[in-house]
Amino acid sequence: MVLHLECSSVKTTLDVMGGKWKPLILFLLRSQTLRFNELQRSIAGITQKMLIQQLRELETDGLVQRKVYPVVPPKVEY
Repeated sequence: MVLHLECSSVKTTLDVMGGKWKPLILFLLRSQTLRFNELQRSIAGITQKMLIQQLRELETDGLVQRKVYPVVPPKVEY
């Protein structure tokens, strides 16, 4: 039974962290706040669409926080 619970935890972690980009995004955000464009420039090969999708999923899972500033042009930090 213990093994089953541990496997379940691992599966949940992999579901949340799965994919090519999420671990790299979290690594970059581990000790600093970055703007969207800074993140995109830091990750070679990621498209804007993919970065948006991955950040939204990480935000939904409670792993990153998104802060929007009411300025023009829009400023968003993670």
